[in-house]
Amino acid sequence: MSGTHVTKLIGSPGSGKTTRLLKFAETEAEEYGTGYGELLFLTYSKSARYEATERIRDVYPNTDEEELEKRVRTVHSAALVACLVDGPLDLRDRGAPDDDGKLIIMEQEGKGLELFEFFFDSKRNCPSIRYDADTDDPIQQLEQGGASEIPLGNKLIAAYNYVRTKDWEFSDYWQTPFDLDLSESEVIEAFEKWEAFKERHDLIQHHDYQKMALDGGYAPETDVLIIDEFQDLSPLQIKLYEMWRDSGRIKRMYIAGDPHQAIYGFRGAEPMYFRREGVDEVVHHEKSWRCPSAVIDAAVPVAEPVPEHDVSRVSARTDGGSVEHVDADGPLDLSRMVFDALDEHEQIYLLARTNRQAGKIAYGLREGGVPYLDLKPHGPLRRWKQPLPMILSAIQAIDNGQHLPLPVATALLENLSPAPPRREAQQRAEDGHLSPTSRIRGHVITAGEYREWFPDVDRGRELVPQLSVKDWRRDLVEGALRSGADHHPENVRVGTIHAAKGLESPHVMLFPAYTHKQMERFENGDEAEERRLFYVAMTRASDRLDVVHSYFGGKEFPPLSAV
Repeated sequence: MSGTHVTKLIGSPGSGKTTRLLKFAETEAEEYGTGYGELLFLTYSKSARYEATERIRDVYPNTDEEELEKRVRTVHSAALVACLVDGPLDLRDRGAPDDDGKLIIMEQEGKGLELFEFFFDSKRNCPSIRYDADTDDPIQQLEQGGASEIPLGNKLIAAYNYVRTKDWEFSDYWQTPFDLDLSESEVIEAFEKWEAFKERHDLIQHHDYQKMALDGGYAPETDVLIIDEFQDLSPLQIKLYEMWRDSGRIKRMYIAGDPHQAIYGFRGAEPMYFRREGVDEVVHHEKSWRCPSAVIDAAVPVAEPVPEHDVSRVSARTDGGSVEHVDADGPLDLSRMVFDALDEHEQIYLLARTNRQAGKIAYGLREGGVPYLDLKPHGPLRRWKQPLPMILSAIQAIDNGQHLPLPVATALLENLSPAPPRREAQQRAEDGHLSPTSRIRGHVITAGEYREWFPDVDRGRELVPQLSVKDWRRDLVEGALRSGADHHPENVRVGTIHAAKGLESPHVMLFPAYTHKQMERFENGDEAEERRLFYVAMTRASDRLDVVHSYFGGKEFPPLSAV
């Protein structure tokens, strides 16, 4: 290495890896006098970037917010900036493919998907191959356990992206996890036509500018580089890191990760690079401040041990906690278990292996009258989004004779059909000043005030038929009132294990149900990653973990199977 001092931080779930990295940033500022413009903090995802930016602000409290945000980026964003500063990349106008500057293809948005459709529809390219913009992303399908019923065009683009992320030759496409029913020459020809199409229309993908940075030797302008979640980097990004490390530009680098939390193999990540990276200093940070001993003792045997990172080093912050294997035979049984859990803990996660399973869990909670939210802020399980939580809170408060917070009262009024007794109040709500005395009372509407709005109503739940929301929303509120639910939907979160990475909850219900295809993958080479995936799921629990059997029936993740 060319004079760059590299420190590797090995952490366990809940050990505070990011906090420790920020301590390194504090040390840089205090001992080396490193200014904010001389430090770059790289994260794996946009959501992690936002969190890290808030915490970096504590290290440099007097820094302009816009300038500070430039010092916290994702790895691919850092490569993009390096190409813009040092390289030939020009993004003067990214509005349309035929503008002077290049257009970055955003594959999760309509513009990118339309470009793929246009490519396959063109007679000049691959008109005999079907691409469907409405089909789920094959990479996401792999996350769920398989990518079988996917149009060939979708799989071709996914395979091309996978090859580029791995930094392979096109002829290595057979190593991708996609079954392409074409000859080798046909696959390579399709890849080459896609590259020619991008060149003609000045298009560029994320891996293109990462490769540009690698080949051109373009490194970030910084003295100190910190990289979090190193185990999730792709081989192309690893090569970028190695080039940056050896560029002579960077004085000190800090890399942090946990090989046992490497669960993005379907995106090309390879945790062995983190395990094998030779560095100047290794810091072990493997006491979990999240998980008690019962959870650690149950989760550690599930993880696949590797010689370079002995999982037995992971220890718990405290004794106690609990791990139970329970049966839920249907929606009502599951809902009862959730209500019982909420009596003990303020929040609970319900984690499944696939989106389809998470959807079935959510449906079961709706049947049982349990309000819930998706783990992801904008995830697919969004039925209990606003204004439903506020409407439910308002009706419950009315039933209990409690005051209504001003926003809650406003939400209720705005979603009730017009009626003479409340028409004046509704108008005041629309004008933003519901009650002339509410400010004096601390932004609440008293029971006496709102009783005047509903002269013919004895109980709040009698307002449900008068709600102006869609029928299915009304049904959700009615079901929650019928079940006696008294929690906020955000207290019950439903999602996949992948969506839960980096999160924690005092109580986790984990469903080890497996599809037949997932069992095939487990038995034919993907055991290590599946073990890491369930290890991540189990270590989201900060107090209690329930492994839930019977709800789906059929096969289960072998190490947690009830059989």
